[in-house]
Amino acid sequence: MGREKKSPGLKILWVWTIGTAAILVASVVRTRMHDMETMMNQEQAPPKQNQNDFHGSVEAFNVNAVDTTGAGDSFIGGFLSQIVDDQSVLEEEERLRIVLRFSNACEALCFLKDN
Repeated sequence: MGREKKSPGLKILWVWTIGTAAILVASVVRTRMHDMETMMNQEQAPPKQNQNDFHGSVEAFNVNAVDTTGAGDSFIGGFLSQIVDDQSVLEEEERLRIVLRFSNACEALCFLKDN
């Protein structure tokens, strides 16, 4: 059994395809390396002077959970719905605690029924 001879056009097409794939892979790798370098530089940067020193916790609701599916999504949705129009709530601890309590309520409601 002999090898079939391939036409020169097919060989050129294969070389072009492999070359294009190599260029795309190199481009993606370069982009990801740049992204990783940017992230590492941000981690090494000194913290912003304007950061708040909030700490502690917010009381959760005590519910009998039926299903936890979507609870985290409900929490984030509740949180974002409260800050979308007024991000200044993030600057005041008491207002932030109210928003977090609302988010906990959204999450707790999600626990109450089968999703």
